[in-house]
Amino acid sequence: MPVFQAKLTPEAFKKRYNLSNFFYYDEKFEDNIGKVDQKPTYTYPDGSCYLGEWKKETFLRQGHGSFIFANGACYEGYWYDDKAQLNGRKVYADGSAYEGDWVDNQRKGEGILYKPNGDRYEGMFDDDVEAGTGVYYWDDGGHFEGEWRDGKIHGPGVRSWPDGTFYEGNYANG
Repeated sequence: MPVFQAKLTPEAFKKRYNLSNFFYYDEKFEDNIGKVDQKPTYTYPDGSCYLGEWKKETFLRQGHGSFIFANGACYEGYWYDDKAQLNGRKVYADGSAYEGDWVDNQRKGEGILYKPNGDRYEGMFDDDVEAGTGVYYWDDGGHFEGEWRDGKIHGPGVRSWPDGTFYEGNYANG
């Protein structure tokens, strides 16, 4: 096993390799990232490490790359000016994972959040939490489709249970 992968927590390793292959490409970004250079794996003093492209002039992460955090989480995707940008995947140390849009190291835009218990959320994110329209799928087959605010169900929506019953109405703070 490569040393780079060995630093993932067991939960993150399992989730990372159970997810489908992750493809990220943005033509506009590719045309505008500037001069990048492929470097060998760089290990930071805290034990985290990065393998990917760097901005030649400043030694900032820029382009395609993978970063393993000191806590065993992993991000793979686009970097711009040393921040996760555009499209990427992060597998957290607890085994949860997010695939989707990033702005300045935060989940922002469309994405999918996979929970360790099998639940998942598909929809909009803002300031690193569920916000806007989305669907939450419980592992038992139930789901909620509607509005979210600050990471909680908030506003109009429909909650459905596996037996076919449902509730449609307005929700406040989860």
